[in-house]
Amino acid sequence: MNRDQRHRILQRVFWSPLGFRVLRAAHQFSRRWSSVVLNNSLHSPTNGEYWIISQLPPQPLVFDVGFNTGDFSREVLRQRPAARIVGFDPARPIQRLFAKTFTGETRVRFEPLALSHEVGEARFYDSDSMSSSLAPGRSEHAASYPVPVSTLDIYTQQHGIDHIDLVKIDAEGFDLNVLEGASRLLDEQKIDIFLFEYADGWINNRRFLKEAADYLASKPYRFYRLFNGFLSPFTYNITAERFDLGCMFVGVSLQRLQKTHLPERKFPL
Repeated sequence: MNRDQRHRILQRVFWSPLGFRVLRAAHQFSRRWSSVVLNNSLHSPTNGEYWIISQLPPQPLVFDVGFNTGDFSREVLRQRPAARIVGFDPARPIQRLFAKTFTGETRVRFEPLALSHEVGEARFYDSDSMSSSLAPGRSEHAASYPVPVSTLDIYTQQHGIDHIDLVKIDAEGFDLNVLEGASRLLDEQKIDIFLFEYADGWINNRRFLKEAADYLASKPYRFYRLFNGFLSPFTYNITAERFDLGCMFVGVSLQRLQKTHLPERKFPL
């Protein structure tokens, strides 16, 4: 039996009512395997984002880039009540939401600006899906308006900040731009840990995971995939370019690793 014959037989088997039920069950299992076991998930409570907070010192300084509704910052304050947080988000609805929900919260400073790799002004695309971005294309009905843009290097210089315990980045595809704007901080290991999201927002910004891996290869950091309870050392492979799945990556400075051990496991797959 040749390959064409095998394909036709399999098509007849699986393109039947029973075959469709089998395929549906297999697809559901595959999705759960991907999100739960392989951790291709953006669900913060279970993908490791909240776990990484537990690895911070008692009084950390945290930068929340892509503040959105503030869920990550709330979790930081829950686990580390003495934390100080600087949140960045240029979206006008988020500015109004922050004013309502963080009233009187002195531990959090909100900065209504975007972070990227250069200083200036850019057009911001504000969507109803809470996936607003500097890149167009997330929503046909997105409002747009100009916003101020800075970099982490410039911002920290302006405010006399010399050390950051954690930078969490959820910039809807501009995550690498934010890291590029922190080149000095990374070279000098002024950021202990950074965390960024890799998902479909990168498509609109026309960036690739390989660019992030190449950029970070010259920095004194170890690069990891994030799991819930451990970090897995990451070596780039083209199969990791899966925008549709979504996952989290972490960088830890060599100085931070020398001071305190972080749980590591080489993921078997």
